[in-house]
Amino acid sequence: METVVALVRALAWPVTVVLLVLLFRAEITKLMSRLSELKYRDVAARFSAELDVAEENAASADLLTVKRPKPKPENEKTYGGLSELVDRLASESPRAAALEAWRHLELATETAAGKLGMKTRPHAAATQVLRALVEQGMFNGAVLVMYERLRRMRNEAAHMKDFTLNATEARRYADLVLRMASKVESASDLAATNPHSS
Repeated sequence: METVVALVRALAWPVTVVLLVLLFRAEITKLMSRLSELKYRDVAARFSAELDVAEENAASADLLTVKRPKPKPENEKTYGGLSELVDRLASESPRAAALEAWRHLELATETAAGKLGMKTRPHAAATQVLRALVEQGMFNGAVLVMYERLRRMRNEAAHMKDFTLNATEARRYADLVLRMASKVESASDLAATNPHSS
């Protein structure tokens, strides 16, 4: 008899919880959906706030004086009309615009690594190249901070399943990323022709 009483006491709370979940299943599902929406709204709001900070910090990273990349004749097929492509993508698929701009920055850092004679792992190239260019005095350390901020934002845009990015934010983000890519390209060209600058 004592065993039965102990068993009933041990199972009372778990059984009660299961019954409550079954009884209020619809309400719990609605609540979880709302919590999920709040989570993604928070991410979208955080992205927008990060974008505002990134634009404010662009001056210290000396990105405001840099123009968006213009296609070079040898890169016409790869980069030709990149700004126009990103602008068009922003209207149709803002997430794709942000990712396309980021892809250009990755290509710029991988190309820069080659110009500087650096052996890098493909996804580590950017940080290594940026550090090398800072060490050579091509630009200040604020560029590294800016890069990390833009990388985090790119990861949110790329990996958050229900995250939505509007066209204006995508254009603002892409503009900063493309300016950074242009800065990396020009700094690596200069560093490659003058390896002992500091």
